Amino acid sequence: MKNKGIRTGVISNISYASSVVAERINRLLPENSFEFIITSSNYIFRKPNKRIFDLALEKAGLEPDEVWYIGDQYECDVKGALNAGLLPIWYIGAIDLPYTEDKNILTVKTWNEIERYMGG
Repeated sequence: MKNKGIRTGVISNISYASSVVAERINRLLPENSFEFIITSSNYIFRKPNKRIFDLALEKAGLEPDEVWYIGDQYECDVKGALNAGLLPIWYIGAIDLPYTEDKNILTVKTWNEIERYMGG
């Protein structure tokens, strides 16, 4: 994505420090180019609270309408991104529980679908 000018970051509700999350991400995705990793353990806010999304926007120097937020949790990710003014993309490829698809939200089942929407 970086070669297409697409910038990326991570917002996680995990209770570990961002350094622990970064180590795990770097181990699993050694070619990643995330600009930042924000974990709720470092702040008092958790998704879907708008403030954690605002923090990411501040770190990226972007406005909400310039950002797509991809997440797999409807309540935390989709509703949180909507509330913060970002375009949510609901990744359902890893969901193994029953769910009800929201026809008003862009929903994808594979990462390849995301790339197609991004013009790739």
